[in-house]
Amino acid sequence: MKLSVEKLKEKIVRTTQKLCQYGLMFYNWGSLSVYIPEEKVVVITPLTPDMACLSTFDVLIVDMEGNILEGENQAKFNLKLHRQIYNVRPDVRAIIHAHPVHCTALSVLHEPLPVILPEMVRSIGKDVPLLKSVYIDSESYLLEIKEKAFANNAFLLANNGLITMGENLDVCFNLCRIVEKCAEIYLAALKVRNPHTLSSEEINYLKKLF
Repeated sequence: MKLSVEKLKEKIVRTTQKLCQYGLMFYNWGSLSVYIPEEKVVVITPLTPDMACLSTFDVLIVDMEGNILEGENQAKFNLKLHRQIYNVRPDVRAIIHAHPVHCTALSVLHEPLPVILPEMVRSIGKDVPLLKSVYIDSESYLLEIKEKAFANNAFLLANNGLITMGENLDVCFNLCRIVEKCAEIYLAALKVRNPHTLSSEEINYLKKLF
Protein backbone atom coordinates (compact mmCIF):
# COMPACT_ATOMS: atom_id res chain seq x y z
CA MET A 1 0.00 0.00 0.00
CA LYS A 2 2.75 2.45 0.96
CA LEU A 3 4.40 2.62 -2.45
CA SER A 4 1.14 3.12 -4.33
CA VAL A 5 0.02 5.82 -1.92
CA GLU A 6 3.32 7.68 -2.26
CA LYS A 7 3.02 7.57 -6.04
CA LEU A 8 -0.53 8.91 -5.80
CA LYS A 9 0.65 11.73 -3.57
CA GLU A 10 3.26 12.65 -6.17
CA LYS A 11 0.61 12.52 -8.90
CA ILE A 12 -1.67 14.80 -6.91
CA VAL A 13 1.14 17.32 -6.43
CA ARG A 14 2.08 17.25 -10.14
CA THR A 15 -1.54 17.61 -11.22
CA THR A 16 -2.07 20.50 -8.81
CA GLN A 17 0.97 22.25 -10.26
CA LYS A 18 -0.40 21.74 -13.78
CA LEU A 19 -3.78 23.13 -12.78
CA CYS A 20 -2.09 26.22 -11.39
CA GLN A 21 0.13 26.60 -14.47
CA TYR A 22 -2.87 26.37 -16.81
CA GLY A 23 -4.80 28.92 -14.76
CA LEU A 24 -7.41 26.35 -13.78
CA MET A 25 -6.68 26.62 -10.06
CA PHE A 26 -5.87 29.71 -8.03
CA TYR A 27 -4.38 30.17 -4.57
CA ASN A 28 -6.03 27.61 -2.25
CA TRP A 29 -9.34 27.44 -4.12
CA GLY A 30 -10.14 23.81 -4.82
CA SER A 31 -9.15 20.25 -4.05
CA LEU A 32 -8.01 16.97 -5.63
CA SER A 33 -8.40 13.40 -4.48
CA VAL A 34 -7.84 9.80 -5.50
CA TYR A 35 -9.80 6.88 -4.07
CA ILE A 36 -8.13 3.52 -3.35
CA PRO A 37 -11.05 1.06 -3.13
CA GLU A 38 -8.89 -1.88 -2.02
CA GLU A 39 -7.92 0.05 1.10
CA LYS A 40 -11.11 2.12 1.35
CA VAL A 41 -9.03 5.28 1.75
CA VAL A 42 -8.94 8.65 0.00
CA VAL A 43 -5.72 10.50 -0.80
CA ILE A 44 -6.71 14.18 -0.77
CA THR A 45 -5.30 17.69 -0.71
CA PRO A 46 -5.58 19.54 2.61
CA LEU A 47 -6.50 23.11 3.39
CA THR A 48 -3.28 24.82 2.41
CA PRO A 49 -2.08 28.45 2.11
CA ASP A 50 -1.26 28.02 -1.60
CA MET A 51 -1.96 25.01 -3.81
CA ALA A 52 0.98 25.96 -6.06
CA CYS A 53 3.31 25.21 -3.13
CA LEU A 54 1.75 21.85 -2.24
CA SER A 55 4.16 19.03 -1.36
CA THR A 56 3.69 15.31 -0.85
CA PHE A 57 4.13 15.87 2.89
CA ASP A 58 0.97 17.98 2.90
CA VAL A 59 -1.29 15.43 1.20
CA LEU A 60 -3.68 13.61 3.52
CA ILE A 61 -4.83 10.01 3.73
CA VAL A 62 -8.34 9.63 5.17
CA ASP A 63 -10.83 6.81 5.47
CA MET A 64 -14.36 6.92 4.07
CA GLU A 65 -15.71 7.98 7.48
CA GLY A 66 -13.56 11.10 7.37
CA ASN A 67 -10.90 10.03 9.87
CA ILE A 68 -7.40 11.30 9.10
CA LEU A 69 -5.00 8.36 8.87
CA GLU A 70 -1.95 10.34 7.76
CA GLY A 71 -1.28 14.06 7.77
CA GLU A 72 -1.74 16.97 10.13
CA ASN A 73 -4.06 19.34 8.27
CA GLN A 74 -7.74 18.91 7.46
CA ALA A 75 -9.88 18.67 4.36
CA LYS A 76 -13.21 19.49 6.09
CA PHE A 77 -15.93 20.28 3.52
CA ASN A 78 -13.86 19.14 0.54
CA LEU A 79 -13.64 15.66 2.00
CA LYS A 80 -17.41 15.48 2.44
CA LEU A 81 -17.90 16.56 -1.16
CA HIS A 82 -15.46 13.97 -2.51
CA ARG A 83 -16.84 11.18 -0.33
CA GLN A 84 -20.37 11.83 -1.58
CA ILE A 85 -19.20 11.31 -5.15
CA TYR A 86 -17.18 8.18 -4.43
CA ASN A 87 -20.15 6.68 -2.58
CA VAL A 88 -22.48 7.11 -5.52
CA ARG A 89 -19.99 6.44 -8.36
CA PRO A 90 -18.06 3.18 -7.88
CA ASP A 91 -16.40 3.72 -11.27
CA VAL A 92 -14.82 7.02 -10.21
CA ARG A 93 -11.29 6.93 -8.83
CA ALA A 94 -10.32 10.62 -8.96
CA ILE A 95 -11.95 14.03 -8.52
CA ILE A 96 -10.87 17.60 -9.19
CA HIS A 97 -12.66 20.62 -7.77
CA ALA A 98 -11.23 23.71 -9.45
CA HIS A 99 -12.14 27.31 -10.24
CA PRO A 100 -11.34 27.95 -13.91
CA VAL A 101 -12.32 31.55 -14.69
CA HIS A 102 -14.98 30.96 -17.35
CA CYS A 103 -16.56 27.97 -15.63
CA THR A 104 -16.66 29.93 -12.40
CA ALA A 105 -18.21 32.90 -14.23
CA LEU A 106 -21.01 30.61 -15.41
CA SER A 107 -21.41 29.27 -11.88
CA VAL A 108 -21.73 32.84 -10.56
CA LEU A 109 -24.37 33.52 -13.21
CA HIS A 110 -26.10 30.29 -12.11
CA GLU A 111 -26.03 29.10 -15.72
CA PRO A 112 -25.25 25.56 -16.91
CA LEU A 113 -23.02 25.00 -19.92
CA PRO A 114 -25.04 23.70 -22.90
CA VAL A 115 -23.61 21.53 -25.66
CA ILE A 116 -22.18 23.92 -28.25
CA LEU A 117 -19.49 21.96 -30.11
CA PRO A 118 -19.11 18.49 -31.70
CA GLU A 119 -15.94 18.12 -29.62
CA MET A 120 -18.03 18.60 -26.51
CA VAL A 121 -20.25 15.69 -27.59
CA ARG A 122 -17.19 13.51 -28.11
CA SER A 123 -15.45 14.33 -24.83
CA ILE A 124 -18.35 15.04 -22.46
CA GLY A 125 -21.39 13.65 -24.25
CA LYS A 126 -23.87 16.12 -22.80
CA ASP A 127 -24.32 19.50 -21.20
CA VAL A 128 -22.56 20.46 -17.98
CA PRO A 129 -25.33 21.05 -15.43
CA LEU A 130 -25.38 23.41 -12.47
CA LEU A 131 -25.82 22.50 -8.82
CA LYS A 132 -27.92 25.50 -7.79
CA SER A 133 -27.65 25.56 -4.00
CA VAL A 134 -24.99 27.73 -2.36
CA TYR A 135 -25.52 26.33 1.14
CA ILE A 136 -22.38 24.22 1.13
CA ASP A 137 -22.12 21.50 3.73
CA SER A 138 -25.90 21.36 4.24
CA GLU A 139 -27.64 18.00 3.92
CA SER A 140 -29.61 19.18 0.89
CA TYR A 141 -26.40 20.39 -0.77
CA LEU A 142 -24.61 17.08 -0.24
CA LEU A 143 -27.66 15.21 -1.52
CA GLU A 144 -27.64 17.32 -4.69
CA ILE A 145 -23.93 16.54 -5.09
CA LYS A 146 -24.87 12.85 -5.18
CA GLU A 147 -27.65 13.46 -7.70
CA LYS A 148 -25.42 15.44 -10.06
CA ALA A 149 -22.49 13.02 -9.72
CA PHE A 150 -24.67 10.00 -10.46
CA ALA A 151 -25.47 11.20 -13.98
CA ASN A 152 -22.52 13.45 -14.90
CA ASN A 153 -18.73 13.41 -15.08
CA ALA A 154 -18.62 17.20 -14.86
CA PHE A 155 -20.88 19.77 -13.25
CA LEU A 156 -20.78 23.33 -12.00
CA LEU A 157 -21.24 24.35 -8.37
CA ALA A 158 -23.21 27.58 -7.94
CA ASN A 159 -20.72 30.36 -7.12
CA ASN A 160 -18.07 27.70 -6.54
CA GLY A 161 -16.44 26.51 -9.76
CA LEU A 162 -16.27 23.11 -11.41
CA ILE A 163 -16.20 19.43 -10.48
CA THR A 164 -14.70 16.82 -12.81
CA MET A 165 -14.38 13.11 -12.10
CA GLY A 166 -13.04 10.03 -13.82
CA GLU A 167 -10.91 6.91 -13.65
CA ASN A 168 -7.73 8.87 -12.85
CA LEU A 169 -6.41 12.41 -12.39
CA ASP A 170 -5.34 12.73 -16.02
CA VAL A 171 -8.93 12.17 -17.15
CA CYS A 172 -10.15 14.74 -14.63
CA PHE A 173 -7.51 17.27 -15.66
CA ASN A 174 -8.25 16.95 -19.38
CA LEU A 175 -11.97 17.18 -18.75
CA CYS A 176 -11.39 20.32 -16.71
CA ARG A 177 -9.47 21.87 -19.60
CA ILE A 178 -12.16 20.94 -22.12
CA VAL A 179 -15.05 22.25 -20.05
CA GLU A 180 -13.20 25.49 -19.37
CA LYS A 181 -12.45 26.05 -23.07
CA CYS A 182 -16.10 25.38 -23.98
CA ALA A 183 -17.22 27.79 -21.27
CA GLU A 184 -14.86 30.44 -22.66
CA ILE A 185 -16.26 29.99 -26.18
CA TYR A 186 -19.85 30.04 -24.92
CA LEU A 187 -19.36 33.26 -22.95
CA ALA A 188 -17.60 34.88 -25.93
CA ALA A 189 -20.50 33.94 -28.21
CA LEU A 190 -23.02 35.37 -25.74
CA LYS A 191 -21.38 38.78 -26.13
CA VAL A 192 -22.37 38.78 -29.81
CA ARG A 193 -25.84 37.21 -29.68
CA ASN A 194 -27.68 34.23 -28.30
CA PRO A 195 -25.59 31.24 -29.49
CA HIS A 196 -26.94 28.14 -31.21
CA THR A 197 -26.78 25.17 -28.87
CA LEU A 198 -26.89 21.67 -30.28
CA SER A 199 -30.30 19.99 -30.22
CA SER A 200 -30.94 16.46 -28.94
CA GLU A 201 -31.22 15.30 -32.54
CA GLU A 202 -27.88 16.87 -33.44
CA ILE A 203 -26.23 15.45 -30.33
CA ASN A 204 -27.51 11.93 -31.04
CA TYR A 205 -26.30 12.19 -34.64
CA LEU A 206 -22.82 13.21 -33.49
CA LYS A 207 -22.70 10.46 -30.87
CA LYS A 208 -23.17 7.88 -33.63
CA LEU A 209 -20.21 9.36 -35.51
CA PHE A 210 -17.96 9.19 -32.46
